[in-house]
Amino acid sequence: MDVPAMLSDDPVIVGAAQQSLADNQYFSYIASRLKDSDTLGMMRNIDQYAKVKSLPPSEHPLPMSDGQPDFVFADEEDAIVAVKDGDTRLFVNLYFRAEHAVDGVARVYEQTPTITRIATVRTQTTVNSSGKTDKRPDWIDGSRSKGLPPPGQDIHQAWAGEEMPISARPADAPEPTYGEWGPFLGKAESYQLQYGDYFIAMNCSDDKPLDVRVPSQFTHGRDLVGGKPAAELKSLPPLSTIVLYAASAGN
Repeated sequence: MDVPAMLSDDPVIVGAAQQSLADNQYFSYIASRLKDSDTLGMMRNIDQYAKVKSLPPSEHPLPMSDGQPDFVFADEEDAIVAVKDGDTRLFVNLYFRAEHAVDGVARVYEQTPTITRIATVRTQTTVNSSGKTDKRPDWIDGSRSKGLPPPGQDIHQAWAGEEMPISARPADAPEPTYGEWGPFLGKAESYQLQYGDYFIAMNCSDDKPLDVRVPSQFTHGRDLVGGKPAAELKSLPPLSTIVLYAASAGN
């Protein structure tokens, strides 16, 4: 509550804080802090809570809230996408823990009125390659370590040994060393992902257009980002994203 208490004239920040209180999220956060924080250092939370409670209701709830307009948020530098499409919410990390090489794997969190799902999904990528590669390890339940193998039959990663391209570092970045852990190495130049009724294409390049081949089931769809018919989407400009919904065919 420290930020909305200090910026009480910002209706967006205040709206988020008031929704946190209405959803009973704030005191859960406070309870978690009590485990590791000193009580004296948290005394200011009392005044901050009182300040926010005294403010008039804001008309700016969080954008993923029920009743808010549909939208798409995309960040091409971090390769993430968030979609609110009716009752469906999608949060997509295309650059999911790709810290050694471009692994072609995205993590998707989907929420609807009937399901909550976390999926690991294969992607198509283009890469500004360094010319070096890394091998996919034989891990089945972890992305940074071997994890905890399940009991019973010995199970192996189907993609183990796959050669994964390592992206070139920016020209002014002498590190990380190719073949080691670090940023840049697993960031693709572009991503294309099909998940259920949605098709996402993201161009992360800052100077190259991306040719897009829209899957057949999406050819009558409409881009949720710019509203254009899928048939018009042949090339994606640098640092831009499209999200197509198949069920919009004929609409």
